[in-house]
Amino acid sequence: MRRNLTLPILGLEARDIRDTFNQGRAGGKLHEASDILSPRGTPVLAMDDGVIRKLFLSKPGGLTVYEFDREQIFCFYYAHLDRYADGLKEGQPVHRGEVIGYVGTTGNAPPETPHLHLAIFRLGPEKRWWQGTAIDPYPVLMNLVKQPAASIQANISSRESLAPNSGSSKQGVSRRPLLSYTKSFFVHGSTSHTCLTPQA
Repeated sequence: MRRNLTLPILGLEARDIRDTFNQGRAGGKLHEASDILSPRGTPVLAMDDGVIRKLFLSKPGGLTVYEFDREQIFCFYYAHLDRYADGLKEGQPVHRGEVIGYVGTTGNAPPETPHLHLAIFRLGPEKRWWQGTAIDPYPVLMNLVKQPAASIQANISSRESLAPNSGSSKQGVSRRPLLSYTKSFFVHGSTSHTCLTPQA
């Protein structure tokens, strides 16, 4: 399945993205996400066309958004938001590049370190917004950063290939050359994970 993806924050540089997927967290859990440093109030953009499945306030994540892609195969999770985009609601269709929220420090994020906590996971057959197989966002984000327009086409399939301040509610993006990703599995303790790595 072909995907058009865009960075969740425009103008990112590699130094803004932390490779924290395998970092340990309280209770022996893994982070299973990438942290993206950005000033408070920076617009957060939908990475893919899809629907806002859940708006949720949690102790660790603070203000969060769960976005399902149109086919309900993948979920994009955006956390520690300062606030939602005006009028954002559950069940709302969104387009990639559309503003869905703003960077903040809600939840357990350090107050002096505004950042976006980004997670991607493959949904199970039940399509539960809180459950899925974690995918490492870091290699996807790093390849997006290399594209000046912050947009790529990625091949994603269910088998071997996976391919400050508000402003406008939508951001323009342009198409870029196709990048392919190979999905590989690894096991850490009793937990299995999925990693997307770019093909040569």
